[in-house]
Amino acid sequence: MEFCDRYGQPRLQVERIYERFQKRSPAQHHALLSEYLNDVVGIIDWQHAAVLPLCLCAGIPDHFHNWGDPLSESLAQAEVNSPENLDRLSQEDQEMTEQTMRRRLVHFGYVTLTKTRLQDHLDALRNENSMLRAKLFSYVGAPWEGDSVTLKYAHIQPMNLDETQAHTESGLFPIHCSEEEIRQCVDSYTQEQEKMEGPSEMKDLIGTNSLG
Repeated sequence: MEFCDRYGQPRLQVERIYERFQKRSPAQHHALLSEYLNDVVGIIDWQHAAVLPLCLCAGIPDHFHNWGDPLSESLAQAEVNSPENLDRLSQEDQEMTEQTMRRRLVHFGYVTLTKTRLQDHLDALRNENSMLRAKLFSYVGAPWEGDSVTLKYAHIQPMNLDETQAHTESGLFPIHCSEEEIRQCVDSYTQEQEKMEGPSEMKDLIGTNSLG
């Protein structure tokens, strides 16, 4: 919030295709951060410190996970055998298939070790609410880059879960949004994701990122 107050200026989203090149104000981003804010009285003795709730510490490390692959996302049994027709595929398709297999092996290797050594960690990985909290925590810690829709969507995602009402009543989930506000946010997020399909495919084809 301090960064947003000092340096936040109306700016274009990093992905320029959004909003037809219209600049966005950081005001909504600041408001969303204020809803997430907690009072910290003091911090002493950092040894073995961890962010709470502990589910925020759960997750597959960025360089290990293979999210985006349906088999990996399901945490189902890993397919470790190469396709029988691998040698009949083109060189490019062989490389892509082998890369997919390697990513799955690393992904499931981490999950398997977690299951063996840290069952609580695995339970958090399988809990949708825990992963949504971790995603929200990640977005809250990111600097202002012209995008408030993603953070807003992360705010309202838990509201689709069955236990949300109980969480709201108990004070564990203090964010309140009307049904209309939720619908508008979901529509905006969906539209932005659809807009990004074409540019994402082009960037993958060219081999560049947003800045490139």
